[in-house]
Amino acid sequence: MLKKWLNSNVKQFFVITFISVILTLILFSTHIYDYIVNGTVFSGAGDGFRQMMPFQMYLYEHLRSFSSLYDASFGLGGDYMKGLSYYYSLSPLMWLNFLFIKIGETVGIFNPTTIHFWPTNQLIMAMIRAIITFVVTFYLFKILHFKRSANMIATILYGMSTVVIYFNFTWSFYGNLLYLLPLSILGLERYFQQRKIGIFIVAIALTLFSNFYFSYYQAIIIGCYYLYRLIFTYKYDIVSRTQKLICVISATVLSVLSSVFGLFTGISAFLENDRKQNPNVDIPFLTPLDYHYFFFSDGFYITISILTIVALLSFKLYRFYFYRLFAIVTWILFIGSLSQYFDSAFNGFSFPERRWVYILALSSSALCGLFIQHLSTLNMKYYLIRTIPVCIIAILYVLLSPTHPLALIVGIILLIVLAVILKFSLWRYKKLTVAILVLIVMIQQIVILDNNKNMAIKPYQQSLSTLKQHDYHSNYVNQLIKKINQNATGSFNRIDYMSDYALNSPFIYHYNGISLYSSIFNGDILKYYDKTLQINMPIDKNSTYRLLGNRQNLLSLWNVNDRIRVNHDDNLPYGFKIKSEHKDNKVRWIHSKNTIHYPSAHITNKVFSNKELKSPLDKEQAMLQGIVSKQY
Repeated sequence: MLKKWLNSNVKQFFVITFISVILTLILFSTHIYDYIVNGTVFSGAGDGFRQMMPFQMYLYEHLRSFSSLYDASFGLGGDYMKGLSYYYSLSPLMWLNFLFIKIGETVGIFNPTTIHFWPTNQLIMAMIRAIITFVVTFYLFKILHFKRSANMIATILYGMSTVVIYFNFTWSFYGNLLYLLPLSILGLERYFQQRKIGIFIVAIALTLFSNFYFSYYQAIIIGCYYLYRLIFTYKYDIVSRTQKLICVISATVLSVLSSVFGLFTGISAFLENDRKQNPNVDIPFLTPLDYHYFFFSDGFYITISILTIVALLSFKLYRFYFYRLFAIVTWILFIGSLSQYFDSAFNGFSFPERRWVYILALSSSALCGLFIQHLSTLNMKYYLIRTIPVCIIAILYVLLSPTHPLALIVGIILLIVLAVILKFSLWRYKKLTVAILVLIVMIQQIVILDNNKNMAIKPYQQSLSTLKQHDYHSNYVNQLIKKINQNATGSFNRIDYMSDYALNSPFIYHYNGISLYSSIFNGDILKYYDKTLQINMPIDKNSTYRLLGNRQNLLSLWNVNDRIRVNHDDNLPYGFKIKSEHKDNKVRWIHSKNTIHYPSAHITNKVFSNKELKSPLDKEQAMLQGIVSKQY
């Protein structure tokens, strides 16, 4: 009996995984082609090139050698595990990725020490996250009692949604949310219907451990889902409300305890960070009527099927438990989307960002799948009353819109096919009918993805050639920095260089710099820049600090012995002398050396009171001569 059960479940898992791999290959087919043929990198030209790939390379190099968590090369120095906790440093999936890369490096297959390796890894990891998303989503819809055909359609709608591509392309670590959400719900349902709590504990522990910000998003949606399931029982629930309350809370506590290292690291990083908003920035109450925020065509953040509208308006189907649940969630998200305050709430009440669209992708996909499952319970008149107005509006939009979105046409075809199925009771020919529906849904998603690619992906793409450009990774600068590092007299020597494009140049070239571009770092550094020493920066943002304002005292204090500039160096600090100039194609590199040698560490008996030092220049001099203390 056990052997038969194991064989059936293992076989099903491999079949689902195989289908997920096929769907993922279809989903990423154009991106795979673009990468192989055109060298187009699956990562945003902004944060993808500036943060995602450099951070992954930096983390790999430090974790593989079990380096101290404090590192002098992390900006002006800091705990990189905390600083990158928002990104990849606590991601178990990324750790497994690093382990695989380490094995490949050991046997001589990979060379992860150069930035040129990481675009390939970026694409592969995006596909792995998509495969996991497909598998987990299928199991979720299965336990929610979706029929096999509805399950397949709903899984395709979610797994092949624009959010999967957008998240993995723009901020690849957000791709983890796409499977953590259905995994958490799956864990809850397994307990409610099967009295098995293990997956829930694992899912919540993974979420809490891997990213504190994810925990915030997940707490909102999972908390609401749990409360709904606690108040309104389902016919297949085998545990009482009291058991749901006690066991789920206990399981959550266990998840917190088992994830304490990651959770503590993430929370402490959040508390130390400075995310104060500019008081002059006004968040409008209403969301602008702009294509970026559209849902059913031309959407920048997400585009979903117009079948969702018909499903929402089919109130007769609200008698089905999970249909009603997902309809309510979708309504709430639609209504909330009308206000920018809603976007702000899902971004920690800071600047509005549509990070919640992955929830809409799941709820609308589930709703559409259940609509198709229960379609036969509707009569033709009821269906047409809701479908015809939607089709008319969609046709008018296609005709009047300058983009003429083909996705709406495919959506209309889907609605017509459903009408034909309903009219002639074609569920009798189940296999053929399901095959046609799955095919149309897949075509719809492919068209939506293609339209979204042109709008939200292509404008932000870069090619592999960008990695070799002077403003990202110059071969000459790479060799120069290697030489500087080899000749350095100590491990704290720093280089005054930062590319205007590759803002995290120190990670790309492997040197101790004086700049950092990251959403998370110790907020005291910004106070040091803005208040203590009033260092002038070219940009005022709380996600970056850059250079030391060409001030010799500060450069010497921070042990900056070398300086690199492009084409000209009009603000060469006092004490720096040009050592060499090099013409590289149309670019001229200028390398200067600091002739004033100030020790990186020295003994002093001079202690200055911070209260007595009135100006930044006074503080500079005090730091050069001794130490500055708040308690003195």
